[in-house]
Amino acid sequence: IRADKAQWSTYVSIRAESVASGIPALQAAVDQVSASLTAGDLLKAGELQLADWTAEPIHQRLDNGYDGAIIGYTLSRKIGVLLNDVKIPTQLNQRVEQLIQQGVSVSNGETQYLVSNLEQIKLSLIGEATQNAHDRADEFAKSGGISVGAMQSASQGIFQIRAPLSTDESEYGGEYDTSTIDKIARVVVTVDYAIKN
Repeated sequence: IRADKAQWSTYVSIRAESVASGIPALQAAVDQVSASLTAGDLLKAGELQLADWTAEPIHQRLDNGYDGAIIGYTLSRKIGVLLNDVKIPTQLNQRVEQLIQQGVSVSNGETQYLVSNLEQIKLSLIGEATQNAHDRADEFAKSGGISVGAMQSASQGIFQIRAPLSTDESEYGGEYDTSTIDKIARVVVTVDYAIKN
């Protein structure tokens, strides 16, 4: 299957002597990053979502390894956007790299590639897996000189969305890999059939 949406985000941060003095500087940095991301027709300004800003104290490092007095603060704010085009994050990351080269304190972009019609995919896979289970039961039955009767019960096991090159063969728990555009969907079903002699 292929992702049809992408959630992209980055963090803008600054260092300041106090929270009060840092807020305007953080806002200026956020404005600069937002302007770069929305330049041209890549994004509209209204598409960007800003999270609440955070402030973390910076402590003086003492010789004994413990934290000393507060000597400043790191203020950060997350900028994100939900995209219907999974190719746009690559271009956003290129703009972030240019900002980093210009000295702006912004983190590398993080992208999650999402599939919007998972329930539809799951239903389709369950149908295919149930048919596959019947075909396998037929093969087992033939080798034993019997035939497959009516379905007695069926249950769904794990449902996984994995990266194409994933080597995880776990039979327990779900998995939803968001790191790749192309993905592998897998469902396990258990079906019990009656047998006919």
